[in-house]
Amino acid sequence: MKEKRITRYILQPGTFEIQLETGSPIGLDNPFGVSVRLPGERAILTKDDTNEISFRVQGNDKQNYQVVFDSCEIHIKTEKSNDWQRFVESNLLQVVGLLSVVWICKGREDFIWIEPGEDNKIWLFGIQWNVDRDVGEAFLVERPKPTQSDWDIEFWLLKTSVGPKRQKSAADKLFNLLKTKDGLNLPSASPFFKSVNSSDQPKNRQLTIKLHSSQLWFLLLPFDYFKIVPGYGSFNRYKEVEWIISDEKSVLQNYCERLTIQMELQRVRNFFKCSVIILNIYKHFKEKKQVSKKVKKGTKLVCKIINILQNIKFGDEVLSIRWHLNPTMDVIGSELLNHETKYFFANFHTEKGDWQSSTGEGAVQSLQLKKGVLAHIRLMRVFHCDSVIRVDATRVYPAIVSSLLGAGALRVEGGIGKEDCLDYICSLLYLFWDLPGLKMLLEGKCFEEGIEVERLKRKIDKFLNSCDWPLPFTWEKSKDNRE
Repeated sequence: MKEKRITRYILQPGTFEIQLETGSPIGLDNPFGVSVRLPGERAILTKDDTNEISFRVQGNDKQNYQVVFDSCEIHIKTEKSNDWQRFVESNLLQVVGLLSVVWICKGREDFIWIEPGEDNKIWLFGIQWNVDRDVGEAFLVERPKPTQSDWDIEFWLLKTSVGPKRQKSAADKLFNLLKTKDGLNLPSASPFFKSVNSSDQPKNRQLTIKLHSSQLWFLLLPFDYFKIVPGYGSFNRYKEVEWIISDEKSVLQNYCERLTIQMELQRVRNFFKCSVIILNIYKHFKEKKQVSKKVKKGTKLVCKIINILQNIKFGDEVLSIRWHLNPTMDVIGSELLNHETKYFFANFHTEKGDWQSSTGEGAVQSLQLKKGVLAHIRLMRVFHCDSVIRVDATRVYPAIVSSLLGAGALRVEGGIGKEDCLDYICSLLYLFWDLPGLKMLLEGKCFEEGIEVERLKRKIDKFLNSCDWPLPFTWEKSKDNRE
């Protein structure tokens, strides 16, 4: 029996890139072992509080493979005998990173990865964790690259006034393209097509989808719709869907960035010094009285909370949250280019993919976002329609998120399709209460100024319910404790 070969990869702190330590190639026909070392920050440590992950990859036969960790396994099925070999040889470092994250997040996060192959084909690699069996179920297929003309885009062209039956009919057509020969013809045994057991629905389970920038057609599939409407396989087990659209950024790098930024935001002083909140209220919001009334009420709540969070003492410093209501284009540009801005939260109305200022001055894109000009920004959370892609009758093409990433921002969170100002307002109310340190500070400041916290919470509760948003998890937990 041949000795198992061990190849080591190092995840460099600060860069979050996997690098090959030894220059020798891996013979994928034989079992091979991998060890991945993660940065030392506690937020990125594994379940065992160690920063190293080891596993080995071995084949049962030429179409079935196992990834074996100390305490669990991932089973991978392919269609052709050389599929796994060809895919891994072209994407070795990204595969190692993905398998590492699957182990770290098992049962909490599943993955779909679309990568271009040879001869105008694409690879689709899907992994879903079976909680009952405590095993990862994965499949790898190679398919001809679809063109947008092959896909029904009616779902994205429908107006909000269209009835639910027509919307569901359009979603059904798109979902069927995952399974039929006219579409991707994915294996019927794919775990994503299985029915969901109640025990296999963790409360915060997430689906992460990684796309190469040449594969934007996959964004036409409305996973946010699939996850809230029954009847679309096991996609309704997910609370959130996250997209990674990048040629270079690996799933592991994205995971490390996400946790690192979450950790940074929990440092309250850092949040105050480095965050900017922009809230735009446009004239057309007033066209519908019911919407206008909610926007007015929500804006009043956000402004009240932000005004409470002013002039906060941090040692020898007195800090306030930087924010702007209906700022001019010059103010927006100044805050974006300010090197103290690391976390940028904003909503914009768009026309033809360009941000429009609420003061009627025109497109914010005239700021000319050159390469590297936003390298100081760690997180941008932007709310507006079609921020990730724009869809028309002829094609799918990138939107403002690509420009922001190209300008150097580390992480940009946007949406697909229509996004409502009310959702942005609700997300801000969540933000204030979701960060533990900020929540404690807000409650303390309310006590100092004689503001009844529970009354303020009830107002927020009522507003979130009116917008069909659930309560923050911390509120639900505190209610359970009282009961």
